[in-house]
Amino acid sequence: MLTVQKAAPSAPLQAYVMEYILIDVSMLPNGNGSTWTRLLPAPVEQTLIYYLSGEVKTTYHDGQTIEVPPGNLVGQPVHRILLTNSASLTMFMVRFRPSGFFRLFGVPMPLFTDSHEDVTLVLDSPVRSLHEQLVNAPTFGEMVLRTEQFLSRPAVSPRHSTRPVDWAIGRMFDPDAGEERLDKLADYACLSSRQFERSFVERVGVPPKLYARLIRFNRALRYRQAHPEESWLQVAYATGYFDHAHLIRDFKHFADVSPTDSQMQQHLALLNT
Repeated sequence: MLTVQKAAPSAPLQAYVMEYILIDVSMLPNGNGSTWTRLLPAPVEQTLIYYLSGEVKTTYHDGQTIEVPPGNLVGQPVHRILLTNSASLTMFMVRFRPSGFFRLFGVPMPLFTDSHEDVTLVLDSPVRSLHEQLVNAPTFGEMVLRTEQFLSRPAVSPRHSTRPVDWAIGRMFDPDAGEERLDKLADYACLSSRQFERSFVERVGVPPKLYARLIRFNRALRYRQAHPEESWLQVAYATGYFDHAHLIRDFKHFADVSPTDSQMQQHLALLNT
């Protein structure tokens, strides 16, 4: 069984944090008695993840497998990963807004693109005690409270103030805005195209064109999950793809499987949680 709890950040942190999530896995969907392996296509997010119980291994698209540390910073993924975890697992996640982690802590995000890094090697000493506090917290609400206490300190005096480029990055998620040209987004940010790309990569970890593809791909996954009766061709046109072939190309890049692969179907089912 998979249970998920979510909570929104308090007002002072809403500019940086999207949500807090607690996930408990206590039963395996594939019947394997010791581990559970699932495909995770590249999402559009930067997350701080604490594993409170259980063990996790990550296999990257190049075949490299690592044992994930208890507390890890996940930069912007650009390829799929395979997560193999123990039968029982509890994980607490902080999902940051685009550029939110960079603005809070001032760490250039290309250092963490497509990787899981031990957060204790990235941030200063207070982050070391947060894992213990989360493990000992009796409720999800207490976990959120402890995390907000940790994040509130840098939020009082963030390393970087919010600038027009951060607003332009956020606009890429607005469905009413459509897929605006990057030079127009640069204009919103009051930067030249080259300055905009450099500032974008520093904050997000990937170039804006690749990020726009990631947003569209994940929008297609969400759309298909909400409209399972529609074909992938219909999904492609409904979510802004030029044709079906371009959607298939993104599946190959970001998920390394076809849309009809059984692992993808499992992932779409988990989007309901």
